[in-house]
Amino acid sequence: MADESVPTAPHPPASTKLFFWRQIILFRIGPLLDELVFVFLIAVLLTGHTAWWITLPGPYWLHDPVVFTWVSFAFIYWFAGRMVRFHGELGKQINFRAAIGLWRSSRRLAACLLAVISTAELLTWLLLAMLAADTIRYYQLWTATHGDVSCWVPMCLLVALLLGTWMWSVRYRRPDIASLSPSHRHYQYHKSWPMVAVGLAAMAICGYLVAEFPNPPKHRVGLAVVLGNHVLANDTPGCVLRGRLRAAIWLYQHGMVKYIMVSGRANFGRDNPKHNEPVAMTAYCLEHHIPYRALVVDYYGDNTRYTVYHAVEWMHAHHIRHVVGISSIYHLPRIYIAFRQLGVTAYTMASIKHAWREINPWGLLRECIAVPVYGLDPHYHQPAGGLNGHWINKH
Repeated sequence: MADESVPTAPHPPASTKLFFWRQIILFRIGPLLDELVFVFLIAVLLTGHTAWWITLPGPYWLHDPVVFTWVSFAFIYWFAGRMVRFHGELGKQINFRAAIGLWRSSRRLAACLLAVISTAELLTWLLLAMLAADTIRYYQLWTATHGDVSCWVPMCLLVALLLGTWMWSVRYRRPDIASLSPSHRHYQYHKSWPMVAVGLAAMAICGYLVAEFPNPPKHRVGLAVVLGNHVLANDTPGCVLRGRLRAAIWLYQHGMVKYIMVSGRANFGRDNPKHNEPVAMTAYCLEHHIPYRALVVDYYGDNTRYTVYHAVEWMHAHHIRHVVGISSIYHLPRIYIAFRQLGVTAYTMASIKHAWREINPWGLLRECIAVPVYGLDPHYHQPAGGLNGHWINKH
């Protein structure tokens, strides 16, 4: 009987598979990581908020110098990486010994370039060690507080994964980059710039928005609006909401505001304390010696637009002209835009965090979508009753 088995295709040799993955890393993953890191560096420089992604040990005044030193070297590293594509002999050995050898051979520019690259790599590995320590501290805090943290994946872990993968990619790609043909190197160099231009434009817009916000008021204002957030299973404010309330309490105790509006969702009705953000916020303020007469409670602050509409209506009814919106730092652009669309130029103030300064990466991603939506559509999430709805209870 003839053999009727279906012949199978021969497996590609291991060298072919290895070449395939090297090509993927060299021409797909690597350049993408280069641009992501470049956009990240631009974001750090334009916003100036290093606390968004790292909480270094030691005094806070050391954080910015440490991070900006790394950012400066990393920028040079990024541009030098493109120069390496045109000077392939520099891509084979990246270390201080090679830099000294080039300096002695009178190739001073190349020696300085290698020295900067080596310093940038050293600082990046040091920063990765700090980020790893931060991640451990974050999950220790998670355990100590039984999950009362802003998110289950901290920003320091995401940044560490990005920078670690990028460094691995750079070191893995270096011999291949050094051996590319001149025409191919030129093509790779120019193909990346559209993505860089988009990243620069996006970061410039973010930097402009951050610079546009008025600082926390230096004079007494009529109303501080605290936007709601998650409450715990025992119906007390979670860590994010406590940080926002701390900012409002600080303003009141320093004589900077006359009234505090707490606005959020009452998931099971205003009289049911279960998962009732305004009730939890009110109780927290009273515990911290804010008088009952100074509180304004909005039980229908289901989203940012609702809260802003309710605050503006209350301001009109009580002839108050100035307001400060208080929320997490990444949420402030949307609050500012929503007030501005109703003819009110609001002050803004970020929450005061106690144990951890990091931003919520998922909240930041949400705001990247929500800010353009609010800016382009002034009626998005607008209350059905406009500025005439029934919404608050003044004590």
